[in-house]
Amino acid sequence: MTLKKSVLCVLIVLCLALAPASLFAQPGYPRILMINSFTPYYLTYREIMDGMQSVFDPCGIVPEQEFMDAKRFTSLEDTAKFRDYLAWKLSRLPPYDLVIAVNDDALQFVINERPYLFPGIPVVFLGINDSRRAEQALCDGLMTGTMECLSIGET
Repeated sequence: MTLKKSVLCVLIVLCLALAPASLFAQPGYPRILMINSFTPYYLTYREIMDGMQSVFDPCGIVPEQEFMDAKRFTSLEDTAKFRDYLAWKLSRLPPYDLVIAVNDDALQFVINERPYLFPGIPVVFLGINDSRRAEQALCDGLMTGTMECLSIGET
């Protein structure tokens, strides 16, 4: 299954799960925060966004995005600065209804910071290569997602 198809499957399930409670029962649309490990210039970003837009656009949902840029900013200090910046923003905004973690660094960030930044908020992850990290996330009853299937033979 390609990355685009995996993203699409997760998002369809997510959209269906959110629809009864959030889209129709409450005014407005659900607030979704997407935390991406990399930048919008990373190779798979367009594929991921195409998959998300194919599900969210018909629902009228526009996720907000934050980019960790974890390929260039790799230290613990860099992650702490990103956390502080995000905490500052979150303190001034209404809470999100859902967090989407894209790729391994974003998932690890969400796992680590969830009690402080995203308590009680459901999380969907995608594009994860580290199976132990995904299994750790799945132990949390409010986290779900998909692993990235690499095509080593094709590569």
